[in-house]
Amino acid sequence: VAAVSGLEVYDEEEEAWLRPELMARTHWEKEMEANDQDSTALSEKVITPDGEAMDLPWYSRYLVLMPGELMQLVTRNEVPAVVHRVVAVTNGNARLSCPVL
Repeated sequence: VAAVSGLEVYDEEEEAWLRPELMARTHWEKEMEANDQDSTALSEKVITPDGEAMDLPWYSRYLVLMPGELMQLVTRNEVPAVVHRVVAVTNGNARLSCPVL
C-alpha cells in the first residue's frame, strides 16, 4: 500500500467503496497493540539478513494486488478486473503508482 491514502476498490456485494490503505493501517495498529507496542508508530525496527537494524515504514508490509482488464481478457472473464478509483489529494503528498504487467 502507499503512504498516502487514496485508492478505493469497489465491493460489489457490499455495494461500497473500500480503502485498502486505511484497512492496512487499522490492521497494523491492532497488530502493534496485540504485541504491546506503540500503535501510533510510523515504522518498526527490523534486522536485515546482514544483521543491521533499520526502520521499516509500516506501509511497506502490505501489498494490494488488483487484476486488471488484461488479466480479465487472457482468462476469458474467469478473473474479473477490479473496479477501482483513486481519490485526488487536495493537500499533502501526491500519490505515485504504476501498473506491473
